[in-house]
Amino acid sequence: MPLHFKGFGKVLGNKEILSPIDLTINENEIVAIQADMEHMNAFLSLIQEDRSYLTNELMMNGQSLQGCEALFMYRSTMGEYNRLTPEQHVRFWCDLYNENVDIDSVLTLTELDHIRNKKSKRLTISEKKRLQFARSLLQNTTIFIFQEPTYQIDLQSKQVFNRVLNELRKKNAMVIVFTSSLEEGIRMATKVFRLNSRAYKKLN
Repeated sequence: MPLHFKGFGKVLGNKEILSPIDLTINENEIVAIQADMEHMNAFLSLIQEDRSYLTNELMMNGQSLQGCEALFMYRSTMGEYNRLTPEQHVRFWCDLYNENVDIDSVLTLTELDHIRNKKSKRLTISEKKRLQFARSLLQNTTIFIFQEPTYQIDLQSKQVFNRVLNELRKKNAMVIVFTSSLEEGIRMATKVFRLNSRAYKKLN
């Protein structure tokens, strides 16, 4: 069941905020889109906030997807509950998504096991990012969108994210990774595109 973006764009007044995008993502595929923050946010806002633009533009299995309920979206501004530990977060998300998973395995895969009882407010930026990566393993969907997942994180956390991507591919997931770094996009993805004010084009 491929995911289709057809004429996916946005115009406000006389200004084209996002050029129309035609993109098909197949199962078990990771697509990286290299873009600046303005274009990333314009794309993500169409999915997460501005549903009026989605009619017949975001399609899966012949049906239009409305809003963000049918997918997992990682935003660079996502936060945690400061008083909860990583283990408590994972348990909370399992209850939220009604998922029954091996919590120890999730914490081990994301290399959070040794800090599982540490309050989130005491975690490093990279550890907090890994906690959000763990969250992506808990939501029952096949569509995943990540915004700048590897920005300003340590090498250990980049390796963790690679493992998370591998786990998602095992589930035949369709993954979009937005990044400002072309090098990171090439490293992570099976297809790479560039999105800016002048064009939207495939790079490899």
